[in-house]
Amino acid sequence: MNLAETIKHYRLKAGLTQQELADYLSLTAGAVSNYEKGTRMPGNRTMKKLSEALHIPLSILIEASIRQEKGVGEDGLSKDEFASTPKQLEKECIDTFRRLTVSNKRAGLNNLKKLLQKQMNKGSEQA
Repeated sequence: MNLAETIKHYRLKAGLTQQELADYLSLTAGAVSNYEKGTRMPGNRTMKKLSEALHIPLSILIEASIRQEKGVGEDGLSKDEFASTPKQLEKECIDTFRRLTVSNKRAGLNNLKKLLQKQMNKGSEQA
């Protein structure tokens, strides 16, 4: 997990809302939201307070921060390397599909079926 995912994961695990965590940190809920989206990085003092609020070692946040800055996942693969693995491509497709509206999901599914049919036809031509 990168820092953004780590903060959100442990906040939810602690049963805190963004506002409750923000109050503990003396920040706004918007600041916490930005940390969880990865659009802002907390400073050193905030990282220390985050570790206290989330009841986790500071090292977890620091390691996640380094991974986020380097663009490296827990498996040591860069974002580009990870995105090229079949498992990640599948995950990315599913994550993207889930964000679509119902009508766009139907359209996307129809397109996937067409692609699969083309692939199957190509396979039978090559056989």
